[in-house]
Amino acid sequence: MSWAQGAALLFAGGPVLYVLLGSLIGVLLGSLPGLGPVFVLTLILPLTLHLPAIDALVMLVAGYTSAVFGGAITAVVFNVPGHPGNIATTFEGPIMAKQGRAGEAVVAIGVAGALGGLVATGFLVFVSPLIVNAALGLQPVDYFMLAVFGLSMVAAASRGRVLAGIMLGGVGVMISTIGPDIVTGTYRFTFGSAYLQSNGVPLALVAVGVFAIGSGLVMMEESWRGPKANVPQVSLRGGIGAGVRAVVRHPVSVLRSSVVGVVMGVIPGLGITLSNLAAYGVEKWFGRRSTWGTGNVVGVMAPEAADGATLIAELVPAFTLGIPGAATSALILAALALHGIQSGPGFFQSGSPVTAGMLLSMPISQIVIAALGILLAPIVVWTARIPRQIVGPAIVVVGAVGAYAVSGAVTDVLAALIFGFVGYGILKLRLPLAPIVMGTVLGPLAEKNFDRVQILDKATHHVAFFQPMALVLGVLCLVSFFAPLSARLLRRRRGAEEVLSSTSGSNAVAEERSPSASSEVR
Repeated sequence: MSWAQGAALLFAGGPVLYVLLGSLIGVLLGSLPGLGPVFVLTLILPLTLHLPAIDALVMLVAGYTSAVFGGAITAVVFNVPGHPGNIATTFEGPIMAKQGRAGEAVVAIGVAGALGGLVATGFLVFVSPLIVNAALGLQPVDYFMLAVFGLSMVAAASRGRVLAGIMLGGVGVMISTIGPDIVTGTYRFTFGSAYLQSNGVPLALVAVGVFAIGSGLVMMEESWRGPKANVPQVSLRGGIGAGVRAVVRHPVSVLRSSVVGVVMGVIPGLGITLSNLAAYGVEKWFGRRSTWGTGNVVGVMAPEAADGATLIAELVPAFTLGIPGAATSALILAALALHGIQSGPGFFQSGSPVTAGMLLSMPISQIVIAALGILLAPIVVWTARIPRQIVGPAIVVVGAVGAYAVSGAVTDVLAALIFGFVGYGILKLRLPLAPIVMGTVLGPLAEKNFDRVQILDKATHHVAFFQPMALVLGVLCLVSFFAPLSARLLRRRRGAEEVLSSTSGSNAVAEERSPSASSEVR
């Protein structure tokens, strides 16, 4: 990979400014509760379609990695996580804010998150090429099974609604088949529409509609029920030095949490919602138990270090194998495809300066995010105070503008609005949104390689699905599909056994009491 050319391209002037812009957008929008990295990406993606590839990609990466930090600030100040990945930060952060240590918490979060991102970036740069060397020997059937394995990850990404997640993933696959066939060129599910025949349904419109416009519609509908928050003032006076010293005093905790984040990010389907809780639990197990729940600064550093590492580590399977493990990495893959960059083994083998520049921008964006978050914490708090009656319509308008930017057609806005109502319905039913985007991304990959497998089978009279790698991936798919269901059934069984044991225990007590009661009567 041409690192020298990538560095020259990155520091040419424009890309660095887009890193700053993406970081600023991510921190501010990430502070709005209930949104997060996916929302930030869906808004930025259409606006970058007409930018040079390096400018667009570094802006997306910066916005993607900074959104969770904005949510961490509101988790400390308001006890309201901006994203599920900030939940563990609320265990210690609000206590620190009540103690007048909000500035220390924000600075510690920013520095620890940046260090976690740097650890994961090193893992991405140095370990991913090893994965690529193994991936170069994969056959079309292996890629098909990898795509199916990625689709099976919707079960893990469904947060308890496994069947609903699988069905929504299937809907995403069906959406990806609209338009011309990849191999034959015949039109499918277009119903005579010239718009669908020419474009199909672009992933950017699906993402903007389902995530951004859908969230905005929910805010508009529920805003009248939302109470106005009494927002405290945040002062960073004395917090910068204390926050930095806290990170310096606990380097092992930050490194350990970063490793937890890398592991949780590399495994598709887990993500920051689990990694921040896991990092908090690991540090609580290693640390002194008496200090937890009293404003322990490690309790805010560990979850956010894990979050920063997870966001970067999620790109490892996406870049090396073309398999997104979450909606965020699916959107990054879509951005790569829109700018003509191939994911999979060719990503690291191409030697593209754009690819090298994007990877080099990751550690820079981590430093920028930490600096911006520390300096703009009061502004972030002010942003979080904006009533949802204003935020909701603004999100819908910005989403519509982003949809129009895809190709400059009004029909794109209409399509995004249709998917916006789909996202609204999914959110109101409390179903997961990620599977529908993951299905839309993985559908073409599965279809293309399945067609290749069929062509090779006819030419060689060989059943490709009985190859060792395909069989292993098939077993992993079954495990991924049925593990969440099995865990759910096991929990129900344990609950039933506990109820039976408590019932039998109460009956035994009643039987012991009944003879004594009868003797008293006698």
